[in-house]
Amino acid sequence: MDKDAENTDKAGKPKTVAGYIASALDMEERLSMGVYRDYLDPKNWPADLEPEAFNTIEGYLTILLKDTEKHKKMLSDLNKLYGENTQ
Repeated sequence: MDKDAENTDKAGKPKTVAGYIASALDMEERLSMGVYRDYLDPKNWPADLEPEAFNTIEGYLTILLKDTEKHKKMLSDLNKLYGENTQ
């Protein structure tokens, strides 16, 4: 049985500490690599968006990306403490 199957129940919900942490890490990764990064590209915004508005949006998204990296670090630390060899 693979590690992911061991950490989730039949409904796909985590059933171990490692499973919960892995799920949270996956969510953070999807946010940082998906939505936040996509929206940093001005081509993904309406053509009539003012440059000043985009600069403001870009600043906030950059903060969110940095926060997401902090969250991933915290979750990784939790995984080292409670997830990797904990059932």
